[in-house]
Amino acid sequence: MPEQDVTEAIALPYLSFDAVARDYDISRGLPQEAQIRIGVRMRDVANWRHGEVFLDAGVGTGRFGVPLARLGVPVVGVDISANMLARMQVNREKASREEQRELPLRAARGDLRRMPVVSHAFQAALIVHILHLIADWKGVLGEIRRVLKPGGVLLMAGQGGQGSPARAFYHSLVVERGLLAPSLGAYREEVCAYLLEQGAQIEKVDMSDIAWTARRPLALTLELLRRRTWSSLRDISEADNDSLLAETTAWALRHYGSLDAIEEDEAGCSLTTVRWP
Repeated sequence: MPEQDVTEAIALPYLSFDAVARDYDISRGLPQEAQIRIGVRMRDVANWRHGEVFLDAGVGTGRFGVPLARLGVPVVGVDISANMLARMQVNREKASREEQRELPLRAARGDLRRMPVVSHAFQAALIVHILHLIADWKGVLGEIRRVLKPGGVLLMAGQGGQGSPARAFYHSLVVERGLLAPSLGAYREEVCAYLLEQGAQIEKVDMSDIAWTARRPLALTLELLRRRTWSSLRDISEADNDSLLAETTAWALRHYGSLDAIEEDEAGCSLTTVRWP
């Protein structure tokens, strides 16, 4: 389906991943088997019934929207980044070729604070690592509530295990030097506190049975740091980044003995359901 164009801009800050879209998937590795298992859990927790549609708010490259669609769940993905949606289309077409069928996944380029969607259109909505990127995160939650059907569910997911010893060392230097960019929005604890104030019912889903070992070449981690792929590094200057990277590379050589090393991290996924009365 063609991408739909959307809404006028809203003044409050909203971080787009346009500049790092090509690196997004490799910087947040998620094996296909884990994607499908997480998709099954999301589908089942939402009590999905045939014909009901999921909203993936901040769909990005489709890391979760594509697996849901592969399970036969119709998905509408909304994202502000044209480049991320282009990567999603590549992932969508690749999955379709493998399965020789059209996936029920449509994309709309739009601002989550004012979505190009009619009210009460979805039985379930999904957000993953997005609310800390948007200053008006409460407005996003209000929009999601607007587009959900009565009795619909919001799924808030998160992926753990995106780190590595080299990235952790780099991050410690960033914090030590006061270079870490402040969050534009809010993280899970603050979001849940706000939702409880609004009368929402929140339940944490047990995801302990879905885990994997994330592996990434050390040289790739250093290159992703050089490109400042992660959002928390967005405001670091080129000069500061060169200095941080030089020190991190020296540390990595002392720690591993070679830049050919493979870093590992135990990874998993968190999932929380939100239902409004």
